[in-house]
Amino acid sequence: MKIQYFILGLVLCTSNTSLIAQDSGEEIVAFVKEGRLWGLINESGEMIHKAEFEYTKDFVNGFSQVRIGRTWSYLKGDGTLLNIEGAEKLEDFYEGKAGVLKRGKWGFIDVEGSFVIEPKFELVRGFKDKRAWAMIKGRWGLINISGEWIVEPKFEKYFDYLNGRARVLFKGRWGFVNEQGEYTAQPLYEDLHDYYTSDLAWANLKGRWGCLNKSGEWIIQPKYERVNGSFKKGYCRVRIGSLVGLVDSTGNVLFEPKYQIVKAYKDGMAAARLNDKWTLLDRKGKEITQPQFDKIYEYRGGYATITKDRQTGLLDGKGNVHLMGDFVHIKSFYGGMALVKKNNLWGYINERLEVIVSPKLQNGKHFYGNVAAAMINDKWGFIDKSGSWKIEPKYEAASAFFIDNRDSKFVVCEFDHWKNSSKKRTAIGGFQILGEWLSSKDFESINVCKVRQNGRWGIIDQDGQWLIEPELEKVGKWVNRYQRARKAGKWGYINVKGEWAIEPTNWVDAGGFMEVCK
Repeated sequence: MKIQYFILGLVLCTSNTSLIAQDSGEEIVAFVKEGRLWGLINESGEMIHKAEFEYTKDFVNGFSQVRIGRTWSYLKGDGTLLNIEGAEKLEDFYEGKAGVLKRGKWGFIDVEGSFVIEPKFELVRGFKDKRAWAMIKGRWGLINISGEWIVEPKFEKYFDYLNGRARVLFKGRWGFVNEQGEYTAQPLYEDLHDYYTSDLAWANLKGRWGCLNKSGEWIIQPKYERVNGSFKKGYCRVRIGSLVGLVDSTGNVLFEPKYQIVKAYKDGMAAARLNDKWTLLDRKGKEITQPQFDKIYEYRGGYATITKDRQTGLLDGKGNVHLMGDFVHIKSFYGGMALVKKNNLWGYINERLEVIVSPKLQNGKHFYGNVAAAMINDKWGFIDKSGSWKIEPKYEAASAFFIDNRDSKFVVCEFDHWKNSSKKRTAIGGFQILGEWLSSKDFESINVCKVRQNGRWGIIDQDGQWLIEPELEKVGKWVNRYQRARKAGKWGYINVKGEWAIEPTNWVDAGGFMEVCK
């Protein structure tokens, strides 16, 4: 999956009302290290497989690949090993089958370790909807669960099926095939995009891009030099020369290329530049003002920050300008509040554009809920929406009173059609996925937060009381409602109550808890 990764800062905060349920019912486990070898523990901290692995991989669909010496095996979530005699390489399990290389050829095994398709292929890919791509004599075809050819091996390259179509390369040209292997678009094109969430796909013919429907017919004739977006977000930017236009996912051309830049939509508005001046566009591509601003930042919470003639202000969705020249910088609204800067100090305004905290802070972070981390006199504390200190500033660093449910690599067992996997992959700290900003449902407020004092981390509650004294050398991110933490060189796990769920006694390293995703 191609994902844009935007890293969210550490010092954030919310209220203590839970926003999303996290109990998926799936078994969670973690790899821990004793000496130089890794073992596996369950949520209770019990060692369910002894430390004997030199290398481990994350669980995918119920199995992890692990190495003992030079031998790779599969490890189940209950800690038992599945050894495959003579295996030279392993692939992950998909739909109960995994590719295994034996004597230089690939076949497929079931979850008991028995070959259900004998090794006879040069390469294989995982099963999806009871079909898998396989290679013989340098060409790819499609096999069924019995290893029989559904589509004869004749393609130089392929892409997985998406919305019933697969891109295939035949004799140097791209086309589409349906699930029966029949061409829905003949291999005529220099390049193709997938159908993604739309019934439309971009195709490049003789150096120009146009749009095909699922029958392979032109909806937009090939005339654009470049396209960007592939309708993943409901629209696509198109280019002719240096100019940008916009097409929506129905094939409706909102406007032909006319702007130098069109930025991604946020909260229903996009910034566009024409002749070095900026404006906002609504979802229909209509300008809400004439292009006149020197710069426009993202539109969020009903406003976009603008600059004009070296002054900063806000532009609303109706084209009205506010607070022009009152502050030197205004950040985007989050949780109904925005940071503002004046005389090199920060304050806060609300969405009614009232000054709640006059600029007096050295630093501040966005609101997610009712409190935010803020710094004054070189110390961090927590401030509420009235501008009062909820927790007095006294910390060298502060984290967050919430869990970002997209903040770990493997959060929930949710089938991912992009990767054909029930292991959910997201950006580390990822706060933007496919250009769409995450909403409050992606955060779970908690009553604990890590802060640093005298060079060590501790855990406090929202009243500022110590739940764990500042004696920790490191504290990790929340993963499945646990934080890894190191004390006196050993790792343990802290739960969302701010308690030691597993005391740091034995392990010199520890991974985050991950769902086995059966």
